Amino acid sequence: MAERTGFTRSSENECIDLLSDSDGGDRASLTPENDPASQVSLEDTSDEDDDDGDDDVVCIQHSATPAKGTTILHSAISDYGFRLTTGEKVVLDDRSKFHVHQIVKNTSNNTIDLFGWYLVRPADVELKLCKHTNQPLCRLFEQPFNELVAVLRTREGEIGKFGANLILESVSLTRAIDVCKVIYTNRPFPAYSYMEAGIRVRDHATPNGVLYPKTHDRATAAQLAPAVCRRKFVEEFDLLSKKKVAKQYLWLEPDECDRGKSLANVVRAREFREDVIERLQRETARTCHNERFEFHANVPQRGKKRPRETVDLTDDVKADGIAERPSFEVVQTTRHLRRLSLKSDNNIGRNALPREKAGRRRNPYTFVDICAGGGLVSRAATMTGLDVAAGLDISSVACKSLSLNFPAMEILETDVHDFCVDPGFNIKFVGDIMWISWPCQGHSRKNRGLNPERDAKNNAIGLVLEDLVKKYKPRRIIMEQTDGIQTTNQGQYLRGYILALTTAEYNVRYKVLPGRDHGGSHMRRRLIILASMYAESFPFAYFKNKANHGHSPGERIPDFPTPTHGPAPGLKPYVTVNECLASIGPNATLHDIDERRRRFQAHPRKLPPVDGAKPLPAIIDTSGVHGLHPDGDRTFTVREQMSMMGLPDDHHLYAESSRGGTKVQADYLLQIGNGVVVPFGRSVIRKVVESLEETDREAEAWDSQEIVID
Repeated sequence: MAERTGFTRSSENECIDLLSDSDGGDRASLTPENDPASQVSLEDTSDEDDDDGDDDVVCIQHSATPAKGTTILHSAISDYGFRLTTGEKVVLDDRSKFHVHQIVKNTSNNTIDLFGWYLVRPADVELKLCKHTNQPLCRLFEQPFNELVAVLRTREGEIGKFGANLILESVSLTRAIDVCKVIYTNRPFPAYSYMEAGIRVRDHATPNGVLYPKTHDRATAAQLAPAVCRRKFVEEFDLLSKKKVAKQYLWLEPDECDRGKSLANVVRAREFREDVIERLQRETARTCHNERFEFHANVPQRGKKRPRETVDLTDDVKADGIAERPSFEVVQTTRHLRRLSLKSDNNIGRNALPREKAGRRRNPYTFVDICAGGGLVSRAATMTGLDVAAGLDISSVACKSLSLNFPAMEILETDVHDFCVDPGFNIKFVGDIMWISWPCQGHSRKNRGLNPERDAKNNAIGLVLEDLVKKYKPRRIIMEQTDGIQTTNQGQYLRGYILALTTAEYNVRYKVLPGRDHGGSHMRRRLIILASMYAESFPFAYFKNKANHGHSPGERIPDFPTPTHGPAPGLKPYVTVNECLASIGPNATLHDIDERRRRFQAHPRKLPPVDGAKPLPAIIDTSGVHGLHPDGDRTFTVREQMSMMGLPDDHHLYAESSRGGTKVQADYLLQIGNGVVVPFGRSVIRKVVESLEETDREAEAWDSQEIVID
């Protein structure tokens, strides 16, 4: 029988007073008079089979009516004789730690419950054991000694934040056996940790050979060393479907920290990207004599920047409308890291320009495409108004397709591992948004395991994620994967991605989204990971006195797009096959209808015709559409399949020629089937751009205030 746990939701009108005692240990005090506390109950209906996935095992029952027969208290006396107030942290009878956000008395039986959230070790966040070894799976955060993570729950679409509209967990007051001190801070480790207290749980040797011996065993150190919480793990719940739908892995915000123990975002950002700024300046100085950037490193031959060669195509490709991206002057701003691009006048190394007034960003945000394939997501980026600056893929065919569509893009044909570990630094890959689409075949639910070596090789590509983002530090990261990654190998690779991003100091959230709900012609469920830099990029502003200089704007983690299509009222109807086919113009390339009909008559295929008045019943994979044209007399042309992926007529794909001189159809289908549905990609990118614009507007406004730099 499932275990039921009671929850309550704090009122939207509750007042949080950010006060602290003399030692700064207590973060908040709750003023509870306006807190009616509606009831939420959570039921864990999971079985022991992890293959079902986390998102299907949690149910929520919610009632909007206030709880009757309860009184909210300012403080309470525990069974162990100590007085407990809101905002304190307690040790429970199972030795776990709990933050008390609310104290509620049931007047009918005089029992008292504590409402709040658990504080757990990073290694215990979503702790799961491997089926085969019975050892813990990959953790989701780094695990320094005596560090804690706050575990929060919130409604779908809301960012988990202390004192906000959270779903609070409850425990009985009788379980509280002691009060403990937990420091809330957003300063990176080892600030306030056992190391600053002079405690060492093992011998430590410095790089210069100095040995610092162990001072305490772990049990004693745990009693003496301060417990520190820097991160939050947040689960989002859909109260209508009664499911867990998304997860967040966040740093504490400055206003969630103990007073005097927060670090202004401006300082964090300076420390976060100062190495990238230094390398940008160094590489810019080295390349200012060229109109285009070059890759300055001993890169393997296949990893060199692709020359702007002429691609000979059998199809007549029109290049109208494809123009070189205009060059911009180098702008060194005291507040924001914008993409640095060059004009041939070598106007480099000047002093920083005067600060501009708050207003709209002059240049478009830059976009970097990793494992770019045929450029479908880059096309979505250009349609969203982004400057597609750079792309990378190991396939020569894919790189030629990128060259056809984005002549100004910096294109590297290389293995992503070689790109990450090479000491060179390509400044074109320092962008505002980085989209990463690792190979998904090894994680697909349809993978029958016929080629395990290939699957292992493809899956291993994602292991370079931490190196990649630490090297180029984009402001926003979008990762796209098949939703099967949650369950294949017990979600081990997904957990590895989360650990890589949290270790690189990014805020992270992920959710599964269906492409059909966002303008796609078929149900293609993709897991989208969104990550944002912890703080706004102020690379040249530096506070020598690293005290709390107050709240400053931080990089807002993007929201997920809401559905635009579907059966619900107010939404557009799903995009149908006929709508996609009707969008193809008379001069479109790769649209050989007669050839498709002739081939089908010569070699009929036992496939049903698709219903043109409906969306596709199945996804478009690397084998193409699993069905015939609605007329039933042929298969779909390449252009028709591109159209059903949302590509416009002016997007072109390259394919190698066979011995007979015809194009290899598999080259086209591989790029289409591995691509991102363009309208879906646009929806995701648009929300990311909105978060950048909001951050920059706040930063511009904050920038206009007078700042005293110590």
